[in-house]
Amino acid sequence: MAATPLQQVTGSEVLVVASAALVAGSLFGYVASRVRLPREIGYIAAGFLIGPMGVNLFGSIDIAASMSPVTTYALGFMAAMLGAHLRFQRIADILPRALVIATVEGLAALCLTLLVSRAMGVDWVISTALGAVAIATSPATILVLIQEHKARGSFTRLLLAVVAIDVVLCLLVFAAAFAVLEQMPQGAFSAATVTAALGTLGLSVLLGCLGAETSRRLLDRDIPDMSVAAVLLVVVGISEAFNLNMILAGLTYGVYIANISDDLAHRFRVAEVLTMPLYASFFVVAGAALHMDAVMEAGLLAAVFMVARIAGKTVGALAGATLTGRPVAEAVRLGIALAPHSGISVALVLMLEGRHDLLPVHSAEFIGTVVLGAVTLNELIGPLLTEWALKSSGETGLDRPLIKLSHIIVGMPGGEKHKVLERIARIYARRNRLTESATRELVEALFRREEEGSTAIGHGVAVPHAWVSSGRAVKVVLAVCREPVDFETPDGEPVRLIFLVVAPKSHHTHYLEALAGIASFARSRANRERLLAAQDRVEAWMIITEINAAHFDDLLDLSGSA
Repeated sequence: MAATPLQQVTGSEVLVVASAALVAGSLFGYVASRVRLPREIGYIAAGFLIGPMGVNLFGSIDIAASMSPVTTYALGFMAAMLGAHLRFQRIADILPRALVIATVEGLAALCLTLLVSRAMGVDWVISTALGAVAIATSPATILVLIQEHKARGSFTRLLLAVVAIDVVLCLLVFAAAFAVLEQMPQGAFSAATVTAALGTLGLSVLLGCLGAETSRRLLDRDIPDMSVAAVLLVVVGISEAFNLNMILAGLTYGVYIANISDDLAHRFRVAEVLTMPLYASFFVVAGAALHMDAVMEAGLLAAVFMVARIAGKTVGALAGATLTGRPVAEAVRLGIALAPHSGISVALVLMLEGRHDLLPVHSAEFIGTVVLGAVTLNELIGPLLTEWALKSSGETGLDRPLIKLSHIIVGMPGGEKHKVLERIARIYARRNRLTESATRELVEALFRREEEGSTAIGHGVAVPHAWVSSGRAVKVVLAVCREPVDFETPDGEPVRLIFLVVAPKSHHTHYLEALAGIASFARSRANRERLLAAQDRVEAWMIITEINAAHFDDLLDLSGSA
């Protein structure tokens, strides 16, 4: 008996499919997290249950094709969000090294997965698609593991830089391959095809730059922050209307925004609230689009694909590290740490599944099944490998929050500098149970430092700091003052934000990192204004927690020493 042909739905029916995917994904994602499994596995299980291999909630609807418009816009947004994490200023000192390693290990993963796929009888188009998505590493998984294990150091920093570049390279390679595929009439390949594809990519980059510059001008005129999302939506819409590459346009938009200014990058984050439900829906729809014949055919290849990808990244990291003069042991750890596979791969393949004009239905389903299977396996195995690499690097258990809730003072009276400093120092002493002699030592050290020169750094911020003879970590006290404190300032702006840094003499490197993080914070007018407007220490702590990734936590802003 012939199978019922699948139908593509439009209009309000697409919203029904999308809503069902989000509801099911939210429920199963929560259940997965409660039993300590990755949420992505819950999303896939939800799609599997409501799809044709489960209760078949959608009947004869072609889920991937019907969700294609949503997938298109969602990918544009996600590409922009991922691009916004590539802040060149943060990794300027290690950018050449990270770029070499990321490029070599990415190409090694691409080539090895492509060759393995070809060896298993897969055609060139499918093998190339699998190779392209093999480049990406999951930034979310690696960040969670780094935070969970409190890792910090040169290896951790290099890992984060390589991961950020990895995702961008994956999007670039996929965008280029997609552009070529769109220009190939009936599988023909020629110089004209490549020229047309390059033209499409160039126009996409230009569109992304124009969109980002438009957002900058709007935000400079105090237009609401949500205008960022509106302009990005227009950029993706124009890309779709004129057959440009929305992935590259979105990626360019994000990278441009992130590197213009700290203020603009912070305000851009308002659009990030849109990405999580979109991310979840990708996995649900991918799970619902699974078909038994594709699962049977691609099951073994998914496992082989995962192994080939990890092997390629390890060998590539070793080669890249050799070129940049890094130790062999570090290179091996780096390649293994890159095992977690990015969920953006599922989104990219889902877009292919919805484009029957580019790939035969069976080929698209085959690619989707392989990638989904590999990502699912990787969700279980990848974090274990990254955890091993972090622990073997000796950099775990080193990162601690610089500013705790108990070390924040809001409403501190201003006035004479020495009186304010002594008041802050004594509050620190009480919170840390210092003896009176240790307290006096701290106060005198602060006064001596001020006699050498004012610790005001401008923008209404001062960073008094002192060495102490004992202690286990660098600590910072934040005082938000009601009135100005009489520091001598380089720009004449009255000081109302004081970051008191206390460092044991054995923690010189972390001490310098703390000063660098605070200086980075002080450059952002938006952050200073938000702290000054805080009503109590809880609100101030929440503000610091929110901007932690961008300024205070050198694991996320990559501001530490390599």
